[in-house]
Amino acid sequence: MLKKAGDVINVLITFVLVAFIATSLFRLITFLLQAHPIA
Repeated sequence: MLKKAGDVINVLITFVLVAFIATSLFRLITFLLQAHPIA
């Protein structure tokens, strides 16, 4: 049971980290596109 809970917590932490990194990259790309418009 404890092992199962540990796995769930690890998955949640990984998901949060991935979501945070993805959001940061998306904001960075958006900022760069606004600062240096390709068009």
